[in-house]
Amino acid sequence: MEVALKKDAVLSRGSDKIIAVFVFTIFMILSGFVRIPLPFSPVPVTLQTFFVLLSGAFLGSTGAIPQIAYVLLGVAGLPIFSGAGSGLFYLLGPTGGYLFGFIVAAFLVSRSIKYAQDSLPRIFIILCL
Repeated sequence: MEVALKKDAVLSRGSDKIIAVFVFTIFMILSGFVRIPLPFSPVPVTLQTFFVLLSGAFLGSTGAIPQIAYVLLGVAGLPIFSGAGSGLFYLLGPTGGYLFGFIVAAFLVSRSIKYAQDSLPRIFIILCL
């Protein structure tokens, strides 16, 4: 009986990761619509950076997957990029580098957060970098 309970716990943790990836992907989509246009730049300030860093910190090694899913959904044609943009050509515009940077940032945060050793100031420094 104990083996069955442990197996259920392992399956539960795996499904928790899948749900968390899905939730962070939804957060990325919704936070793209929270934007502050800048008059001197074609790139608006969005809430997405916050969720990129959180996904890297909370999801660990799978922290970049929500960003990859976000970019792939946008390239597939869903109007989820900032300003309801979509498509492959959106990646060639002024915000395309930021979208790829989201993936890299989540990956780097997920790798470096292990070295913070549960120290809040260290975690804060990592997220600021």
